[in-house]
Amino acid sequence: MTFRSFLYTLCVAALVWTSPLPAAEWYRGNLHMHSFWSDGNVFPEMAVDAYKDLGYHFVVLSDHSHLQLDSQRWIDVEQAKVQTVLKQYYERYGENAAETCEVDGKKQIRLHTVHELKKKLDIPGRFLMIPGLELAPDTNGVTFHGNALNVTETIPVQQGATLAESIDKNALAARKNGEDHGLVSEFMVNHPLWPNYDIDPLSLADAKDTFLFELLCAYGHPRGGPSDRFWNRESLWDIVTAFRIVKGHPLMYSVGSDDTHNYLTFAYNRPGTCWTVVRSEKLEADSIILAMRRGDFYTSCGVEMEDIVFDKTARTLSVKVKPVEGVNYRVQFIGTKRGFDQTAVPFEMEKTDKHPARKGWTFSKEIGIELLSVEGTEASYQLKEDDLYVRAVISSDQRREHQDGFAPETATAWTQPYCP
Repeated sequence: MTFRSFLYTLCVAALVWTSPLPAAEWYRGNLHMHSFWSDGNVFPEMAVDAYKDLGYHFVVLSDHSHLQLDSQRWIDVEQAKVQTVLKQYYERYGENAAETCEVDGKKQIRLHTVHELKKKLDIPGRFLMIPGLELAPDTNGVTFHGNALNVTETIPVQQGATLAESIDKNALAARKNGEDHGLVSEFMVNHPLWPNYDIDPLSLADAKDTFLFELLCAYGHPRGGPSDRFWNRESLWDIVTAFRIVKGHPLMYSVGSDDTHNYLTFAYNRPGTCWTVVRSEKLEADSIILAMRRGDFYTSCGVEMEDIVFDKTARTLSVKVKPVEGVNYRVQFIGTKRGFDQTAVPFEMEKTDKHPARKGWTFSKEIGIELLSVEGTEASYQLKEDDLYVRAVISSDQRREHQDGFAPETATAWTQPYCP
């Protein structure tokens, strides 16, 4: 571990919170989305405003491989995808919303940079664009995507000898960009189950310098469908959490996002399916990222929380739902006991027409057990002496309106894990 990594580990451990900041508010955001700058199907303004219209407070327009900085990024107007939305674009933003030109007899239109977009779309205290991009440092045949958050430039892809090393190298590179420019920058691992259970829990457990991953990604399901042989969304997190605690690494926190590509037909994913809610002193990028470093946020696909408090002295996690009339709620406290069976039994999944060959591991059912279940909108759990950690899953009987995306059928929320 480098000295910088050591200091970061100490800082994250020290920031485990016991009560919310006095002036903090909940802010809803989407940390993963795309536009014409990569493979989204609308202009960047339209992508961002889709979330502003839904009442979100912040977004990260995380187009692939580059931050939107090129002031000379032109695209062909006659492309079918552009023609599909051009009238709508002009109707909302005006006929002079973007520069156009002709190149070799073809009309082109210029895409706005992230700074132009921020100037145009940010509303102080109400809505914020956080600069970011999605990196794809695939390693040894494994698909690995991750988002750099609140950065000033395109972060060069970093490769390591192992998947865990690649994850950490990219996290450190994103964080260093922030340090070099007086900002708070971070990195998160995207859709670990996509496309073929590529990001395994042992690698996430070993990525000691990384602490954010997408638990809930509307576009992040395995291509071949779920497999009983592999981990699922919940078990992955518990395996990673239990092994990281044993290894002495910081906890890994979960986010929810849409990974939005399609803003038009809603055929496969749509804005507003999964999100992250951060409790921050200010609606500013640094403040949002610092709150996430503290673990002061939750993941949701419909349940809204009024309060989440972990009292470290009393070793108690308390949650309170902001209820919807006529909806019933259940709070499950999930954890793993000390001395759990750490055996990981390897297996090989043969190549088929739906997925490549993959190596997996079977883990003990002692990992990620229900510690307590409570019906209602408020619940607390006091950690026992043999508990490694506790996290809460708050589910409801409110069926989500749109059953698209890789999310539960009913509105649900997840707290972060907490250690005694």
